[in-house]
Order: sequence, then C-alpha cells, then structure tokens
Amino acid sequence: MKKSICTILAGFALIASAGFAVQAQEEINATPEKRVVIQAGLAAEGFDPGEADGVFGNQTRAAIWDWQRAEESPATGFLTEEQADKLADIGLKALKTAGLTRRGFRWWIPMQRG
Repeated sequence: MKKSICTILAGFALIASAGFAVQAQEEINATPEKRVVIQAGLAAEGFDPGEADGVFGNQTRAAIWDWQRAEESPATGFLTEEQADKLADIGLKALKTAGLTRRGFRWWIPMQRG
C-alpha cells in the first residue's frame, strides 16, 4: 500500500514537533517546579493550562499559544527563556498572594494554628 505524501509529511511533523518539545523544555531549563509556577502564571493571566502538574501537555501548550498571541509574540506553544521567566514571576506572585507556601514543587495552604 502506498502512503500519500500528506501522510508522510504529517508523520514527520509529529516526530519533529515531539523532538522540539523536549528541546524547548531543556532550553528554558524547565524543572517540574518552574513548570508548575509557569502554569500558575498562565492561569493568573486568564489562560487555562489545565491542572498545574508541571507537565506541558496539550492544554498547557494551547494556553501558551493563546498567551503568546495576546502578547503579540510569535505563537508557537513553546516558551522562550524570557517568556518563561515572565510567566514564572507572574505565577509566583499569584501563588504567594493566594497564601500558598512551597514544599518541593507542590504548593500548600498553610494550616492555621490556634
């Protein structure tokens, strides 16, 4: 059975984008903790990344893409170092404003002792 050129190109694009996703996360030094804070930054800016779990899945990538368009940046779904730092700053402020404290890359509501 012959494969059409579209099928071959689509497969290549999928493989290439998967490789780019790994490369992009390495380039921005996106530790799990930083990714959680970036996801919080996206949410604080009004873009739904889904659960803040430190995984840049489809929903987070779509939120990044939408945020980049709103920022009038090239919309790729992948963050530059500068964009990652900006969103991390926004996310950190949002988490602290909400009264959360950090333990590892998880954020907790502190217990009130009375």
